[in-house]
Amino acid sequence: MIQFWGWIQILITLNVLLLMTFLDSRKSDDLEMFSIAFYFAFLLIGIFSIIVGRYLKYQKTWSKASSCVVVAFDLLMFPIGTVFGIAIIFYLYKGWNDEPFKI
Repeated sequence: MIQFWGWIQILITLNVLLLMTFLDSRKSDDLEMFSIAFYFAFLLIGIFSIIVGRYLKYQKTWSKASSCVVVAFDLLMFPIGTVFGIAIIFYLYKGWNDEPFKI
């Protein structure tokens, strides 16, 4: 589910960045540069979500902690990211005591 949300996040972010580029013909100001940096950060978080989701599927122990970091950022993307974040937290908590992840 983290990988799926990572792909959706990347597609949404790229669409917003393309719309900002094509629809805005005036010179860029500080607020616009901040928003581009903000969307670029969400793009990187989407890529990180795909990587963490891949290693979570292979049951790497470090991927559980990394997925908690990814979900913390996803909760900030209201409302869709919040829904996916809560679902990911539920599934992570549900499978937290699986044999490969026991500490």
